[in-house]
Amino acid sequence: MDSLFALLLTAASLAFVHTIVCADHYIPFIALGKSNGWTVKKTLTITALCGMGRVISSALLGLAGIALSLGASNLMGIADIRGEFTVWLMIAFGLVYMVYGIRKAIKDTPCSCGHSKKTVCGLLVIYALIPCEPMIPVMMFPAFAQSGVLGLAAVTLTYATVTIAAMMSMTFIGIKGLQMVKLKKLERYAHALAGFAVFACGVAVMMFHTHSPSGCC
Repeated sequence: MDSLFALLLTAASLAFVHTIVCADHYIPFIALGKSNGWTVKKTLTITALCGMGRVISSALLGLAGIALSLGASNLMGIADIRGEFTVWLMIAFGLVYMVYGIRKAIKDTPCSCGHSKKTVCGLLVIYALIPCEPMIPVMMFPAFAQSGVLGLAAVTLTYATVTIAAMMSMTFIGIKGLQMVKLKKLERYAHALAGFAVFACGVAVMMFHTHSPSGCC
């Protein structure tokens, strides 16, 4: 029981720190929410859905590894490939959105409902593919080895809950912070700036992924 408690505490701490340090967990939602005029509730809902997609896909990969008796190192290799692909997808998404924002600023045309839906769908796809690598080898394997299915479920649920809660908290703080800043002259370029923010997050993740021994983003 003590070992399981230690794993739960480690999972919660790792999830919190990992989310706070990695800006891609919240900056895109803050920027895109602002540029699209989403309400706080809608922005937080999208953040939660993307967070769920992120942790569920990683949990499924971990479960597959355990079921097939794959080592943590093998899963890390798979996660690295998936992570690199998704990072490039995020960079491309940011660039396309930034170009769209620049064109919109020049033409000064209003946004369409279809545009907002495409943005949400793009985010959901990207975050469902981004792996939360620390959860897989660091948490799931020892949890299953020490406490079986119950320990595995408890640790995975703890990591997922803290990750999503931290994503929503940081997004909420960012939204409130932006509401305090009056930048009317830049509102015309809100979409371009949002695209740049997503692009910058993708580049930052790629650089950290390249230089991190664990490949975590």
